[in-house]
Amino acid sequence: MAQFTIQLPDNSKWEVRSGRVSKKRLWFFHRKKAADVRIGYIVFNKSSSRQYRFLRTSDGNWMSESEAGFEAGKDEISIFIKRQIDKYEKRSPFI
Repeated sequence: MAQFTIQLPDNSKWEVRSGRVSKKRLWFFHRKKAADVRIGYIVFNKSSSRQYRFLRTSDGNWMSESEAGFEAGKDEISIFIKRQIDKYEKRSPFI
């Protein structure tokens, strides 16, 4: 699980937490496929009640459809947040 901070154009700082997310399976279908494991991101600001949740596929692409509590994020703020996350992950050697 990774945790870091990004800054939006209005100079507000947002906390980003990420980790692996897998689809729930019945106990007798417990085999995991590579496509079932994704990276989930929860982005929030402590002073705001707004929270964003995004999923990234195992290929590294952002999900284009909403799924299980995670949004596709097609509005302007969501797109900027995704760009900031991509920018952070490209420069960070730990992720």
